[in-house]
Amino acid sequence: MGATYFPLVVGVTGVSALLSMVLGRYQIYVGKKIAHESLVADGIETLSDGRIEVVTFVGVIGEYFFRTPVIEYPLGFLVAYFVFHTGREIATKGWNALLQKSIGREHEEYIQKRVESIPGVLKLAQLKTFQAGERVICIMKVITRSTEQTNIDIKHTIAHHVVLYFKKHAFEESEFFIRFDRPTPHNHRVAYGIERVGGATVISKTLMSATHVRICDVEDEDIVRWKDEPLPRGSTFEEAIKLLIRKRVKTFFACGNEPCVKELKGAGIGFHKTLSSHPEALGIQ
Repeated sequence: MGATYFPLVVGVTGVSALLSMVLGRYQIYVGKKIAHESLVADGIETLSDGRIEVVTFVGVIGEYFFRTPVIEYPLGFLVAYFVFHTGREIATKGWNALLQKSIGREHEEYIQKRVESIPGVLKLAQLKTFQAGERVICIMKVITRSTEQTNIDIKHTIAHHVVLYFKKHAFEESEFFIRFDRPTPHNHRVAYGIERVGGATVISKTLMSATHVRICDVEDEDIVRWKDEPLPRGSTFEEAIKLLIRKRVKTFFACGNEPCVKELKGAGIGFHKTLSSHPEALGIQ
């Protein structure tokens, strides 16, 4: 290549390479900002074109100054590797988006721990994350006993903490779909010893001093209904135990020191002493 055409050729190849590199980076920047995956992919392709043009530019320089245009060929293999790597990256991202593939187990494990540490959240029962373009889609099913208004606050808290985590790991855009469910009620039965003296009803001191046992249905530690079962006068302790077993009672309550705790435990029934002898104070009146 003579001096006549060198400035023209080096100018065209150099400016073309520079413009391709600048334009490619600008396309990637704008594409990420507006969450336009096609624009990002086009910017990556433009960067690949720019690398090829840089190799051409280096070949022109090598041919003119050193008479060694062969330098283009080893550099060409290097650029071919970059082009292959770029193509595989674009194809992988597109394939993962098509299959709604998770953004990664380590990210989901952190989100699970962070959400379950929020007061009011009992469990994160379902979590699905995937990318749609540059945007991360996060689908959650949260188990809580909180009210509807409190759930709104919990939702804002979850979004705040997870968005900060996403941005820290270069996920600039995110969208959340959060569903709240109540846990399956924990149903069981307890019984209170009841003693009716005259017109008054009090909690009995022991099982054998009770005239009735108040069988209570419990859901999530709240008593939702109860029914009094009489203990006939002269009933033995074994008969009282059989009544509790037949009613599927898990815990028996009295206000005194029950002498037969060991026998109750042997029948699979726990014992607790109440803090008051008044049923209304215990919420069963």
